[in-house]
Amino acid sequence: MIKKYATYILIAFLLGIAIFTSSQYVLMIKERHDIVNNLEQIKTQLSQLESEKEALNQKLTAQLQEQQKIKQEKQNVQEALRISQEKYSSIGTELAQSQKRITELNNALTVLRGENTTLQQSRDNLTTQAEQLSKDKTNLEARLGSIKELKKAIRELKKQMRKVKTQLSKKSENKNLSEGNCGYITKDGLPTYPPKVKIEVMPAP
Repeated sequence: MIKKYATYILIAFLLGIAIFTSSQYVLMIKERHDIVNNLEQIKTQLSQLESEKEALNQKLTAQLQEQQKIKQEKQNVQEALRISQEKYSSIGTELAQSQKRITELNNALTVLRGENTTLQQSRDNLTTQAEQLSKDKTNLEARLGSIKELKKAIRELKKQMRKVKTQLSKKSENKNLSEGNCGYITKDGLPTYPPKVKIEVMPAP
């Protein structure tokens, strides 16, 4: 009887162990399944994280490239600004030089205008003098023409006087030879020899 109870107890114990072992096995299987599920979830999360990481890396790379592009553009803008400032400085210098040159040219133009006015006055004076000289020349030519005509008349008169003198000399010689009065012709006790004629030439007015 005791042996029978012992057998029952042993069976119950073994059954309990079996049930406990089975329950533990089931729990272990469940835990294993849960772990596998967790691992799958973790793998999925890891895959998502890798995808997100890759996306973030790509985004970061794009941002770095954009930053590099912006940095390069900034450098280009700074270089262009530096060149523009240099050009502006050069243009400012050239503008100042041009302004100085314009001032000099304006001053020179003022001087030239003054000289031009003086030259115009001198030209007007010379024109007036030329006109006066032309008038004087015309008057002088007219006076010279009159003098030439007068000299011509005087020469003709002298020529006629010489001719008359020659004729009178011949007549006087002939008469003196016939009358013996030493070659002189007298009338009423006075000589009849023509006196010398003095002709004074006055310039034409």
